[in-house]
Amino acid sequence: MISAVVITLNEAHNIEDCVKALKQVTDDVIVLDSGSTDGTQDIAIKNGAKIISVEWKGYGPTKNMANEFVKNDWILSIDADEVLTPELINEIKETELDAKNIYSINILPNYCGEWIYHSGWFPSYKKRLYHRHTVRWDEREVHENLTWQGDKNIVRFKNVLHHYSYRTAQDHLLKGEKYAMLGAKHLAANGKKVAWIKQTFGPAFRFFRMFVLQLGFLDKKAGFLLAKRESRMVALRYKYYRELSKTD
Repeated sequence: MISAVVITLNEAHNIEDCVKALKQVTDDVIVLDSGSTDGTQDIAIKNGAKIISVEWKGYGPTKNMANEFVKNDWILSIDADEVLTPELINEIKETELDAKNIYSINILPNYCGEWIYHSGWFPSYKKRLYHRHTVRWDEREVHENLTWQGDKNIVRFKNVLHHYSYRTAQDHLLKGEKYAMLGAKHLAANGKKVAWIKQTFGPAFRFFRMFVLQLGFLDKKAGFLLAKRESRMVALRYKYYRELSKTD
């Protein structure tokens, strides 16, 4: 049996579709909410989820809190802006889960209404279904990863998960600033040194890599805008990193 876990903060525009899809896989949908004020909790409850109010500790640590509240040993970890496709729902239901495995899902992003099939964003396999007694999330504040001891097989599902990553350009800019700061904090907290040449040319290379090397031009206008804004996020991360380094 599977339990589903979603972490939220003001996800009223996403949470209904997310929970509805999860309810087709499990009756144990846990939403770990860190103080939403936009009706997220009410919408989640209305659609059959259980709300647990938690203090925000960062992505990895907050997801680990789910172990205290789920009913089942298998956890399907999904973000609030992600929706299981009907094909993926059926595939998960039909899979005989093995504790020696961690299951990875290919995530298809939707950027401002356009599906992104290149730009380094797709294919993008993420480990999302795991046995809670053998696997945990690391302590990173952002871009968290699963950790485990011993040997594990990584099994890929064939069908995709839809990710409504950024619904508007403004949404991308705001989230980009948030992730840039979190990334800078991670660099500074771990005492990592970033070379001057990387700080100077890193943003331009990010654009070139996404739009040219990773075929973002095939995503047309959306690919161009995506590469441009991701380049800006890299520049912001190094800017915040320099500011944080000065205060240490």
